[in-house]
Amino acid sequence: MKSKPTSEREAYVYIQLPGTLETDFRLNAEVSVVCYDEAVSSQLRAEAERTMRKAEALTMVTWARRSWVRQGAQNLARLVSPLL
Repeated sequence: MKSKPTSEREAYVYIQLPGTLETDFRLNAEVSVVCYDEAVSSQLRAEAERTMRKAEALTMVTWARRSWVRQGAQNLARLVSPLL
């Protein structure tokens, strides 16, 4: 996060730590990277904000109302995901 320096000798520090969320229950396949660059940090922040604006809230009611076809497809995808 960008903050004003408290003195002329201080500098801005731009650090981003993007990574993946643990969504696979059998494999431990997360990825992370540390970015120490103003341009990269700004681009990543803009992309995260754009993604959040497009996101839809997922409630338990919405999740429970999925069709059986969608539930079956999601279960199948979870089963074969280690092979992909």
